Amino acid sequence: MAKGIKTEFESRINYETNGFVFYKNCLCKDVLNKALQGVLAVRKGFFNKYRPSSLISINNPNQIQRITQIHHANKAVFEMLSQSGIGKMVRTITGAKNIKIWGSQLYYKPPRSGITGQVGFHCDAEHLPFLTGDMITGWIPLTSISDNSGPLVYVNESHKWQVNFKYSGGEKQNLTKQTKLMQEQHPGVEWVETKALLEVGDISFHHKDVLHCSTQNLSNAPRIAISFGIMTEKTKFVDNQEDYGIRKIINNPEYSPEL
Repeated sequence: MAKGIKTEFESRINYETNGFVFYKNCLCKDVLNKALQGVLAVRKGFFNKYRPSSLISINNPNQIQRITQIHHANKAVFEMLSQSGIGKMVRTITGAKNIKIWGSQLYYKPPRSGITGQVGFHCDAEHLPFLTGDMITGWIPLTSISDNSGPLVYVNESHKWQVNFKYSGGEKQNLTKQTKLMQEQHPGVEWVETKALLEVGDISFHHKDVLHCSTQNLSNAPRIAISFGIMTEKTKFVDNQEDYGIRKIINNPEYSPEL
């Protein structure tokens, strides 16, 4: 169960120890509601800013639906990410001075979408070979996230294991099989999971190397959340790696706001 932090010191310790941290009831719900309306507009093809990078499985009721760089496409989503005090939270948990958003993604799980709405256990670093150094991911629910609506699931302290998992990967959707294979590969690690059961107004942050997944949405309502990638002064681009155009726009505040 998600537990919110009480002090800045506690948030830093939770992040460093577990690889993730939850802030409860800290974001303006009016701003979040406007962002939700913006998300629904973008899903219908209405953009009041720029075009998103990609729309994946939109309107497929049996698949998790994704929109990459959704903050490029809607002003309310952009404002939610850039004007919600997020920068102060990231500075608290990391000690970083310069904080910038390099990317975002909508995750929309249709009602009762089954295992094809799941995201397999992975760490973000394995899917971002074009970045090195500090990388933090923020995650904002725009609907209430219950145990049966497809929450994020973190593996406590897995960012400190320094082992490679042959069967990790966000594209894997049979979580039962994947978890069994990963635990069999490294039986010496202590696999303890924490579900991010969050309400609208909450936010979570996690380390680039912490294992996490998200389960299927068994509820009768869509599960809607936005993840966003954060870089600091210690983040570097890796040469000769496909960066999907991010390096070209990283210094343009219209696309990559500083927090």
